[in-house]
Amino acid sequence: MEYTKGRDGLRKKEVFLMLKSIRNSLILSSLLYIVLGVVLLVMPELSLGFACLLIGGAVLVYGVVRLAASLRGGENADKLDLVLGVLLILLGLCLLIWIRFLLALVPMVLGIYILVDSLGSIKRSLDMKALGFSRWWISCLVAAARVTATVSLSKGRPLRHH
Repeated sequence: MEYTKGRDGLRKKEVFLMLKSIRNSLILSSLLYIVLGVVLLVMPELSLGFACLLIGGAVLVYGVVRLAASLRGGENADKLDLVLGVLLILLGLCLLIWIRFLLALVPMVLGIYILVDSLGSIKRSLDMKALGFSRWWISCLVAAARVTATVSLSKGRPLRHH
């Protein structure tokens, strides 16, 4: 791509840099998903158990913070903070107590997220092709591999009820 001075030349350079940044972020996110998938395949119980404890603990702490903010506010306190704080505390405790429920839910939610994100990555790579980016196919290929892997893994690992 040739850069020329002037308004159009500057615009081409900005678009090129933006597309390059998008391509790099698509490739990096794809690689991170692959690493996450390998970790979950190699150590599923340990990885998911740790994630469940983190999520449950974070929800519990956030609930305590919202409840404390509500109680500290006195008469001017927002009743929504009080209700939300109590609900988040209960949810956090449930997530910590019934960790098996979350263990069954996490792979499904993560699979759906990765699938939707991968389909979005395919669309963005096709947009890059339409804008004339020469290496659009790299992002498209990696995203298509993510879709294939996600669908293949979801067929091989049905949701189990404990």
